[in-house]
Amino acid sequence: MLFIMCISGVYMTLDSYKVFFTVAKEGQFSKAATVLYLSQPAVSQSVKQLEGQLGCVLFNRTAKGVELTYEGDLLFGHLKKAFEHIEAAELAVIAAKNLEVGEIKIGASDSVCSHYLLDHLQTFKDKFPEIKVHVYNKTSSEVRSMLKSGEVEIGFVNMPLDGQDGLEVIDVMPLQDCFVHHPEFSSDLKGEKDLSQLAGYPLVVLEKGTNMRRFFDSIMHGHQVDYTADYELGSADLVVKFAIKKFGIAFVTREFCESEIASGALDIIRLKEEIPKRSIGMVTVKGKKLSSAAKEFYQQCLDGKAKH
Repeated sequence: MLFIMCISGVYMTLDSYKVFFTVAKEGQFSKAATVLYLSQPAVSQSVKQLEGQLGCVLFNRTAKGVELTYEGDLLFGHLKKAFEHIEAAELAVIAAKNLEVGEIKIGASDSVCSHYLLDHLQTFKDKFPEIKVHVYNKTSSEVRSMLKSGEVEIGFVNMPLDGQDGLEVIDVMPLQDCFVHHPEFSSDLKGEKDLSQLAGYPLVVLEKGTNMRRFFDSIMHGHQVDYTADYELGSADLVVKFAIKKFGIAFVTREFCESEIASGALDIIRLKEEIPKRSIGMVTVKGKKLSSAAKEFYQQCLDGKAKH
C-alpha cells in the first residue's frame, strides 16, 4: 500500500485519492463502487476520511448524485494529471519489459569489440531496433572499473582479469595465443622453436597495461626468458598489421587473425613450449539485477557460447 504525506503532515493512501477520483468521474457513489469493486458504504467512508484529513468538503450531494466543490475541483484537476503520469509510467515499464524501448551500456576492449562483440551487437540490433546500445571501448582494466562504478551493466574483457572481487565472470569464447610472422620475414623460423630463440628476433607486442601484455610477460618470465619489445602497440589489429609488414615476430590471438593465417599472409611459429589457453569473459556485478534489455543481450551471448 502506497502512502502519500499531505502538507498537513497526515499520511493518506493512494487508494483514497483513487476512490475520490473515481467518484468525481462517475458523479455517483454507487457507480464508483461498481467500478472499484467496493461497497457503497466503503466508498462513502473513504471520501469522508479524505475530507476530514484535508479539512474541507470535496463534494456537494445532489438529487442526481454528487458534484465537485471548488476545492474538490482543484484536487480533481491535479489528480487527473498525476494519474495520467502514473499510467504513462506503467506503460513505459511494460514497454521496457517487452523490449520495445530501453538501453544497454556495455564496456569492451578493442580486440573484443572487433572480433567478438560486433556480430552479437548486429544480431541484437536487428532483433530489437528500438533498444539503444551504448558501447564504451576501453581496456579490460577500465571496463572492470566501469562495472564496479555502475557506468556499464555488462563488460567483455580479455581473460585473465585481475581484481574480480564482486564480479561474476563467464567465459564466452576460448582463445589461443601464438607467435606469427610474415612468410618472407625469416627463413630461419621454420621448424619448432623455443621462446629463448624467439626472443632474439624483433618482437611486436601490445603495450604495457593491457591484459594481453601482462599475459605475454607472464609466459616469458615463467620460462625465464628475457626479451626486449621492439614495437609496443596500442591495438591487437596493429600488432597483426606490423607482422604482415615484416617488422618482426608478433604475439597474437589466433582467433583474431584467422583470415590472415588462412590466406598465407602470416605463418604460425611452432613452439616447443605450450601457451596456456585464454578466453573472452562476459562480466557483470554479482547480485546486481540487469535491465530487461541487458538481460536479453546477456542471454544471447550465453546462447552463442556453444558455437565457439
